[in-house]
Amino acid sequence: MKKKRSLKLFSLLLGGLCAILSFSGCKKTEDNADVLYIHINRAGNGDKFVYALAEKFTEIYGNEVDITSTTVNDLTRTKLKAGAKNNNVDLFLAIDQVFDLIAMGKNALPGYDSIFADLSDVYESNGYNSDVKIKDFIKAEAYDYHTVNGKQWTLPYLENVTGLVYNEDIFTANGIDSAPRTTDELIEVCDKLKANGVTSFTYAGKYDYWRNVYSIWWAQYEGLENIRLFYEGKDSTGTYSVNCYKQAGRLYALEVLEELLKPTNGYSDRNANTYEFTQAQVNYLEGHAAMMPNGDWLENEMAANFQDDKLNIKLMRTPVISKLGESLGIDEETLRKTIDYVDGNSEDKPDVSDEVIEKIEEARFISCGGTAAAPSFIPVYSNAIELAKNFLRLMYSPTGAEIVMRATGGVVLPVKYDYTKAEGYDSISSFQKSKLKITERVTFVDNWKKYPMFYAGGLTSFHVDSGCLEKNLGTNSVKDLTTAKALYQADINYYSTRWESIMSQAGVSND
Repeated sequence: MKKKRSLKLFSLLLGGLCAILSFSGCKKTEDNADVLYIHINRAGNGDKFVYALAEKFTEIYGNEVDITSTTVNDLTRTKLKAGAKNNNVDLFLAIDQVFDLIAMGKNALPGYDSIFADLSDVYESNGYNSDVKIKDFIKAEAYDYHTVNGKQWTLPYLENVTGLVYNEDIFTANGIDSAPRTTDELIEVCDKLKANGVTSFTYAGKYDYWRNVYSIWWAQYEGLENIRLFYEGKDSTGTYSVNCYKQAGRLYALEVLEELLKPTNGYSDRNANTYEFTQAQVNYLEGHAAMMPNGDWLENEMAANFQDDKLNIKLMRTPVISKLGESLGIDEETLRKTIDYVDGNSEDKPDVSDEVIEKIEEARFISCGGTAAAPSFIPVYSNAIELAKNFLRLMYSPTGAEIVMRATGGVVLPVKYDYTKAEGYDSISSFQKSKLKITERVTFVDNWKKYPMFYAGGLTSFHVDSGCLEKNLGTNSVKDLTTAKALYQADINYYSTRWESIMSQAGVSND
C-alpha cells in the first residue's frame, strides 16, 4: 500500500493572463507522477464537487491531488495541445465538445495516434467499491453519445437540464395551480399573468437562454429521428441536403417563441435584451418575473440569492408544442388529456391510437442539456494515466455519485441511480428535486457536435450570432424586429449558397 499523502487542493484563478500571453508564458512548474493534476473549467456548476471527490480520492489511494480551477475556457485546448513538455494536467474537466479532436486521430498531436488516452477500459471496469461496470452504471444515452467508432475517449462529469424555470408562489398567487402542459396552455398562463400585471418572462437577451427551449419544441414536433438527421446534415431521405433546414418544426417552434417575446404581446420583460446573464438571474430571483429560460446550474451560480431559502422555484417539463396535436389529428383538449395520461397524472386512457400516444410520449420527455458540454478526458501523454482513471472510477460509483450530488446541491452525474435514497437528498432544494424528477425519464437532443457536418463543416443550429432569437424576436426596435418566418428562411438562404463547401470541409458525400 502506498504511503498516504496529505491532500493538496490547489485552486488557481488565472484571471485571463494565460489567455493573453503565449502558452510558453504558462509553462508547468512541476509534474510529479505520484500527484494527480486536474484542470476544471468551472461555470455555473461550480467546482466544489471536484474538491470533494479529490478529498475522497486521497483518502482511498493516498495520492495528492492538485486542482487548477479557471473560468478561461480557451486554456483547455491550449494546455492539451502543448504536450508533455508544457502541460502537467492529467485529467481535464472541460466545457467543450471535442469530437473534432477525436476525429483528427494522429493528426491532433504529432507522435501519437490520438491526443486522448483511450477510456474504453474505464467503461469496462467497475466503479470504486462497486460490482457494476461503469458502462452499465452510466445512462445508455450518455454512453452512446461518448462512444466513437466503438471506443470511448471522454467520460461526462455532470448532466445538466435546461428549460423553463417557474416561481410556484407567483403561479399560486395568480390562480395557476400547475405548470402548463402545452404551448397553448403556456400562452393562457401568460395571459392570466398579464391581466394581473405580472411579467411572465425575463431573460438575458445577449445570450442563448431561449435556444434550448426552442430546440425542445422543434424536436417535439419533428421527432427524434428527424432531429438526428438534421444534426447529420441530412434531409428526410437520408441525403446530405440544405433541406434539413426546412423541417416544419423549426418554423413552428419559432412561431411559439415569437408570440412569447413579441413586445406588443406584453409577456416578457421589455428590458431583457439589455441584461447580462447575472443581472437577468438576479432580477428573476428577486421575483420580477414568473418564468425564466435557464438550467439546473442556476442555484449554484446564484447561491447568495438562495440563502434565505424563501424562493420556491422549480424546473418544469417543457410544455409540448400544440402544433404536434394538429399534426396528429387531435384537438388541444385531447392533447392535454394525453399528456396527463403519459405523465401518470391520469389513469383514463384517451380515445386515441397507441401510435399517437407513443408520439406524444416521446415529445413529452425530450429535453435539452445532458452531457454534451461536460466531457472529462486524459491526455495520452500523461504520466499518471492510471491515477486519472482511478479518479474516474471513483466518480462513477455510488460513492462518487452521492459526493457529487451533495457538493453541487443536486446537480448530478448521468447515471442509473435512485438519488431519492442518497445521503443528503433531503437537504437539496425543491428546485433540484424538480430537476431530478425530470431526469428520471428524459431524452436529450444536444448531440449536434458529434457529426462532421457540424464539427468540421461549420453547420450550426442558427447561422447568426449568439442570442439571435432573443435579439431578433424580442427587440423593442420596430425597425429591427424580425418574424419567425424571416428567421426560418434566413437559415435556408444562408446555407443554400454554402452547402457544397460545407460538405467538402466535412469530408462527406452523397456519392
